[in-house]
Parts: sequence; C-alpha cells; structure tokens
Amino acid sequence: MKIREIILLAWLSLLVGCTTTPQEQSPKPKEENRIPEQAKEVETLTIRASGTVYVLVKTRSSNEQLFRDTLSEGESAIIEVDSPVDVLFTAGEYLVLEWKGEELKPSSSGTAKLTLK
Repeated sequence: MKIREIILLAWLSLLVGCTTTPQEQSPKPKEENRIPEQAKEVETLTIRASGTVYVLVKTRSSNEQLFRDTLSEGESAIIEVDSPVDVLFTAGEYLVLEWKGEELKPSSSGTAKLTLK
C-alpha cells in the first residue's frame, strides 16, 4: 500500500471510530441537590394593528428581541414576557397593546417607544 492509502485508511478508521464510540457524559446532578430557580411571573402581551405598523419588542435587561415584524390591519401577535420590555413602533395611531388586563394605546401617532413593566 502506498503511504497516501494508509493515511486515508487511518483517517477513515478514526472517523468511523469517533462516530461509533460512546461518549462519556458527565453525571447529572441529583434532583434533590438542585437549587430551584425562582419562578418568574409570565405575562401575556397582545399586539393588535388597525393599520400597517412595524413593531419591535425587546427585553430591557439584555435587549433580546422577542418580536419583530410588520403587522397589517387586523393582524395581531401574542408574546409571553417574563421581564420588563421596550415596545418600539412606527405608527402608534395603528397600535393597541393588551398588557396585564389593560388595553393600552400610544398617546401619540408616529414612531415612539413604550416601556412595559
């Protein structure tokens, strides 16, 4: 055999061996040793559009985007939220938010931001 063929066979043997060899897994901690996470209160945010409006919802703490889309008249979106959020939008006159049992409408038309806690 040529050296090139030997290297190819060795490489294939390693590759096959890696996929068939069981990998060690670290032991899972016992259930009673786990520290329970504090349950976060989850709220539902409903976004409704009465015209075309671009909406961006992101967490205040980490700027993680939870929702980003353009909604047309009659469309809505529901988001589960577990921390304060910023809601940025382009046409406040077309936006209605339902948050903690209340219906909220931006006080101004056009582009703005609301913070929901």
